Amino acid sequence: MKWQSLRRWRYRWNKSAKHTPLGYQQVSKCLELAEKCTQVDPKDRPDISNIIDELNLIDSMEDQFQVNLIYAR
Repeated sequence: MKWQSLRRWRYRWNKSAKHTPLGYQQVSKCLELAEKCTQVDPKDRPDISNIIDELNLIDSMEDQFQVNLIYAR
């Protein structure tokens, strides 16, 4: 399922010319997190603090990417 969703996202990005490696990584991480959250056994699901940490990590990836772009100029 994750890979099908990633293919759909990639198709949309390529079509709109907004595809970036960072965007792909962010969507991939979100899909991975969503997959964990839908586990049948509640013990296998992440708790809210883990979810927030993961989302913050995704957000910090974008900040780091923007900093790298600035220094690359």
